[in-house]
Amino acid sequence: GINAEYMGFDKDRSGKITFEEFQQLHNYIMQMQQGFQYVDTDRSGSLSPQEVQQALRTSGYTLTPQCFNILFYKFDRTKKGCLGLDGYIELCCFVGVARNVYSSFDAQRTNQVTFNFDQFLYASGQLP
Repeated sequence: GINAEYMGFDKDRSGKITFEEFQQLHNYIMQMQQGFQYVDTDRSGSLSPQEVQQALRTSGYTLTPQCFNILFYKFDRTKKGCLGLDGYIELCCFVGVARNVYSSFDAQRTNQVTFNFDQFLYASGQLP
């Protein structure tokens, strides 16, 4: 399920969120739900790979088919070839956290970074 810590709403990583953090989390989930409904063009209540790919492109993420497939199937928990709202939120959170971690290594904003193994493990350890 959705974890407030990974989504960035449990600021001190205590496993608990304050009322203000809860309000922020609630607002985020409501925005994600609206986004989900917007890209659910066939109104099936779940997102096909094509719908998820379009949502990512709209958000500025152009992924290779190999990268997209790995991510999509990582969050397709039911293995039905589609994502429900929770899987969609998890995927979006993962991509957002990955972007933030990557950006911390891309100080010149060149979209190119070099990792040593220790840095790679450190960065990977921050991903949900």
